[in-house]
Amino acid sequence: MKLFNVLHGVLAWAKSSRIKKAAKCNALLKQVESHLSIQKKRRGSMMRQSRADIALLLQNHQLQKAFNRAKQLHKDQCLLSAYDQIEQFCRCIASNLPHIQSHCSSLESLPGDVIEAVSSLVFAASKCGELPELNSMLRVLRKYFGYLFETANEELLKGNLVNSKMKQNLCTRSVSDDQKLRLVKEISEEHNLQLGIQDFGQYLSTVSKSINGSNGSNQVKQKAVQKGKVLFEDCRSLDSSIDKLKRQNGRCSNSTHVHPKLPDYEDVRAKLTHVKLVLFKDCRSLDSVLNASTGTEG
Repeated sequence: MKLFNVLHGVLAWAKSSRIKKAAKCNALLKQVESHLSIQKKRRGSMMRQSRADIALLLQNHQLQKAFNRAKQLHKDQCLLSAYDQIEQFCRCIASNLPHIQSHCSSLESLPGDVIEAVSSLVFAASKCGELPELNSMLRVLRKYFGYLFETANEELLKGNLVNSKMKQNLCTRSVSDDQKLRLVKEISEEHNLQLGIQDFGQYLSTVSKSINGSNGSNQVKQKAVQKGKVLFEDCRSLDSSIDKLKRQNGRCSNSTHVHPKLPDYEDVRAKLTHVKLVLFKDCRSLDSVLNASTGTEG
């Protein structure tokens, strides 16, 4: 009888604990959705302003500035898409929470969409610092699935189950010219701006030339630096030669024997000093070339 009471108490405690965890998890999911709504409105407002700015730049035929703004607009679009995914995954977890609590020790027994939702939220928590509720949610999920599951999805290790589209949306670092071109053309069509494809092609050609020019400038700078190093070594060699002649002259001054082929120390010193000054001027001229090149790029 006592054993029965003990088992009954343990089961009651476990059930109470699961209910508390479920309630806490549901509360966090609601907080995430509430904060997501705010962030989506804020991001949407920023995107509308960016599109209006790009349209104004296109009207003024400032294509380069328009393309630069299109880069940030693309990133904002990816982030907004990620917000939509996070919201969907939160709803998926909320509707399957009892099932998750019962089968969290065995991932194979959970539906694929539930595992993907949990994995994607773990990854999103490491990328979306503007949603602190996700980190609180992460601590709850960690108790269900453990640290290894968290690390695999957070760091995108082999075998992670994070949604591929979310990876793209939250890992956008560079934006291709094609993506920027698509956005700029889309905005120009929305505002009925008659910008022919020649304008965009001309811009892309200019960008390509500037990149090639930058590469050429870097090569010139590298050659100049290499030549400067050679001149510097020549200067050091001249210094050592002068010091060596000084030592020889000192030893010869104390001796009564004069070598008939030994050159005059003062003449050699004057010649070497002249060469050293010429090399020093070359070094100074190289410095001015490098500074001018840096100023032009800036």
